[in-house]
Amino acid sequence: SDNNSDRTNPSIAWNATDGEVGVAWDDLRTGGIYQIHFNWSASSGIAFQATDTLVAASANSQNDPSLIDNAGTWAMTFDELGSPTDIYFTSWDGTTPTWSTPVDVTDNSDSVHNNSSIGVDSIGTFYVATRDTRETGLPTRPDIYIFKSLDSGVAWVRGVRANDRTGAEN
Repeated sequence: SDNNSDRTNPSIAWNATDGEVGVAWDDLRTGGIYQIHFNWSASSGIAFQATDTLVAASANSQNDPSLIDNAGTWAMTFDELGSPTDIYFTSWDGTTPTWSTPVDVTDNSDSVHNNSSIGVDSIGTFYVATRDTRETGLPTRPDIYIFKSLDSGVAWVRGVRANDRTGAEN
């Protein structure tokens, strides 16, 4: 472990069934750019695994993970700063133990997407909310878009704007 590394933006999730606790964060130790790291505890947070895991190596900086537990499987979204910034989804395979290859959640390659939040319903449909600049073109005036996946995060349905457009911003 590099004790001189910056670690920031933690996201935590808990599985009520088995007491596992997972945490993901931005970590600057990998090549001087932020990458997402993950660790978990099988003892309700009393002790964590000896070594944390790099979620997905990338030439681009990654940040702002959003972690959930989906019936015993960890899933998360994170920002990957590129041109433009997009949101990626990945899930944990506890049998290997590795993270799946990240999948781009967003459907508009020209707009900036960031600050995502992930949720899952009782039948396993994933939902991701994110800031999206497709309608305004301005990073300071994003809308909130919702994306969903019906197949465990393999494919994502086109985003739908969740906020109204009333008020002084128009």
